[in-house]
Amino acid sequence: MKHTIPLPRRKKSGRWWKISLLAAVGLGAVVLVVSALSYFLVRNYLYSDGFRQLLAERASSALRAKVDLAPLSWQDTTGSCARLSAEGQPGAPFSRASAEGLRATVDLDGIRQKEWRVPDVEIEKLSIELLQTPPAAEPLPVKAKSLPPPPVEGGGMPWYAGWIPDKFVVKLVRVGEASIHYARDGQDFTAERIQLGMEPGEGAGMNVFGTGGVLRWGGGKKFNLEEFSGRLSGTTFYLTSLGAHSAEGGTVVHASGEAGPEMVALKADFSNAEAADLVAEDWRRRLHGMVDGEVELSGPTKAVVARGQVRLKQGRLELLPVLDKIADHTKSDGFRRLAISEARTNFRRTPERLEIRQFFMESPGLLQIKGDADIVDGRIDGSFMVGIAPGTLRWIPGAESRVFRRGDSGLLWASMRVVGPVDSPSEDLSGRLTDAAVAQTIEEVPGKVLETAKDAAGKVLDAAPGVIEKGAGLLDKGIDALKGFVPLFK
Repeated sequence: MKHTIPLPRRKKSGRWWKISLLAAVGLGAVVLVVSALSYFLVRNYLYSDGFRQLLAERASSALRAKVDLAPLSWQDTTGSCARLSAEGQPGAPFSRASAEGLRATVDLDGIRQKEWRVPDVEIEKLSIELLQTPPAAEPLPVKAKSLPPPPVEGGGMPWYAGWIPDKFVVKLVRVGEASIHYARDGQDFTAERIQLGMEPGEGAGMNVFGTGGVLRWGGGKKFNLEEFSGRLSGTTFYLTSLGAHSAEGGTVVHASGEAGPEMVALKADFSNAEAADLVAEDWRRRLHGMVDGEVELSGPTKAVVARGQVRLKQGRLELLPVLDKIADHTKSDGFRRLAISEARTNFRRTPERLEIRQFFMESPGLLQIKGDADIVDGRIDGSFMVGIAPGTLRWIPGAESRVFRRGDSGLLWASMRVVGPVDSPSEDLSGRLTDAAVAQTIEEVPGKVLETAKDAAGKVLDAAPGVIEKGAGLLDKGIDALKGFVPLFK
């Protein structure tokens, strides 16, 4: 019996494996070559003026403005630009803007997703003029349609145009020194030297935040900005928070709300403000003290309504002629430099009128005043109650018995109406005090003195008929003297 020994089976050829390997290597090489070529071409395009034009077009679309961009200079993938200027178009949140010293690095890894990725943009100086006039009814769209790369020199499109991204993704913009100015309808606001940051927010909005810098409303007091944050959406800025303090370090302000070219809705509270900084110039030497308050601004920008409450503490009134007169007539020097322990009022101001409600002022041991008033076209019409400490007006006959009545807080109270120009109003309390003084003086003359005077008058009449007429003149002068004794506000 023959035995056969099976021969070992011949292995399959590695031909297909080698072909597959070579194909993969070749494909990889092609991919690498294409990637390198596209990287080189796109990077080369990055350095071209066409990229600058594309950048200007995208900035124009995003800012809704006509943008002029100076030539770019490159070091690897980091570009710099000396200047950018923009003129706001309908729908833009500003009128004019300019930037100096721009610098940004492009992350070319985003080319695969057809994106120009810019992680960080640095700007040395930025100046913005906010809207002076409302935007047109038809604003520009937030996003422009996709645009092809600008043509190469000599016309036509580059053959690699399909590889070039047409979308910009900016993560963060940092500004070393930003200045913002707003002036419209008599309102003027300036912010200078702010360290500003901006980054994409929800939808088409932009988150904005900053620290440092100086704020000023009109030609008034300067405030140092501590911090602020908010969101810009279209032409409206939503202020999340703002904190600032006066340059001298006393006054502290916090604010939030929203503001746009058409509407305003802002709330602010302040503390430790100098009263002299809140009143007209001719009152700055007369009114002293610290003021706290809350203010709310709301309504159309052309007719903003302000309402809130202000409180004066540690106050003092001085250098007022009326106070000197009151001090002379009451023989109380406390009126010359009137100490105010507390003064407060609610207010509502429209473009046409100022309404003062629940006004209250107290000078310890001397008086209280409370009431309401309206000021329209420079004229005041107010109704107040005046409370005085018993004995304050003891030198004016009849004042504390005929005009004032005992009321709360242990004081004597009388009503007072104030009307007329704000600079020189008239009041009715002085006239009532005069009438009371005359009536009280006549009433207190003893009857027998009158009889004696009558007899004396008869004798004088017999002796000199002209004396009666002269006596009547003297009586008139006496009454005039009484009137000059009690003019509280004249």
